[in-house]
Amino acid sequence: MSGLFTASVRSPMVGVVLTLELTGAYAVTLPLVATCLAASLVARALGGSPIYE
Repeated sequence: MSGLFTASVRSPMVGVVLTLELTGAYAVTLPLVATCLAASLVARALGGSPIYE
C-alpha cells in the first residue's frame, strides 16, 4: 500500500506516516521505510511524472 502510494505521488515520508497511522503496525516501520525508498527510486528511474504535479 505504501509502496504504490509513494511511487505514484513521489512522497516517501507521507506514504510511511499514512500507512503507519492507518494500520497501527509500528513494528514494521523499518521494512515500510525500505519499501517506500525502493519504490521512490524505481519510480524516478523509470521516469514519468507524479500524479499531483
